[in-house]
Formats: sequence, C-alpha cells, structure tokens
Amino acid sequence: MAGVINLDRISGAQLFSLKHSAALENGNVCNLGAIVAGEREVYDVAVPATAALNTAQVILIASPEVMYDESKAITDFIIPAGTIARGVALVPGNIVTISNDNIDGTTAVGAFVIAANSSLKFAASATASGKFTGRVIEKGTITVGTTAIASTTFLVISN
Repeated sequence: MAGVINLDRISGAQLFSLKHSAALENGNVCNLGAIVAGEREVYDVAVPATAALNTAQVILIASPEVMYDESKAITDFIIPAGTIARGVALVPGNIVTISNDNIDGTTAVGAFVIAANSSLKFAASATASGKFTGRVIEKGTITVGTTAIASTTFLVISN
C-alpha cells in the first residue's frame, strides 16, 4: 500500500517540483537538493541526513493522485522514479494527516514526528528534535472506499 495523506490545514506553505531517482509516495519527506540540470524549477530530492537534520527545511511529498486505471485506489498511487512530484514546505501551524506506514515507529498523542536520518519517512519521537517538529494531535483513520487506514494527524511546530 502506498502512503495516503490529507492536507488538513495548509496555509503559507511553499510548493516545489521535485524529481527523485527512486519511486516516491505521498507522505514521504525529503530535503531540497540541487536544481535539476536543464530545469528552472525542478529540484532533486535529497534524503534527510544527520548533517542536515538541524538546518534543512523538510518537504512533504503531496502530489495529486491522478490515475487513469479506474480499478485502482489512492492506496495504489506511486510516483515513478524520474517523474516530477509536488512537494510542500510545511510551516508552523499547518496540520497534516498521514497514513502510519509513512512513519517509522509508533506515534502517540502529545508526542512528536520528526525527520529521520537516511529515511524518506517521518520518525515517531517522544521528544522534539531537529529543524522539523510536528506534535501529534490525533490518532485516527483515513477512509478510502470501505477501507480504514490507520493514520496520525500532526500540527507543525517548527520547520
């Protein structure tokens, strides 16, 4: 199953066009890499690394789920390698819900989600650390058709 997201409250967020050498899912997180050669507005995806966790802005992959096969659901939506994806630079006050399969570890209300070293997924954390911090405000589900997908809703505290 691919990641599922809901941009509950997004304002003041900047959008980016991103390209990666591997497939991406909605709900993945990254940092901005260099501008792709021959492009004006497309950036390479940089996987978060320890050296950048305290300084680099986190970008959330949030592409429109356009699929031409009507037999598929948004849980099948993958952004193929080398294709342009949409990224959102979250700002404090934004609220986002993502499926739990895009979070390493188990989240709890009042705890945090943070960017993790060498991962395109958020990490559950008992403490706030790094440049990006989201406070978990709700555990719930995202309903896709008749399927309920476990999810975590967080409020962006810093980025």
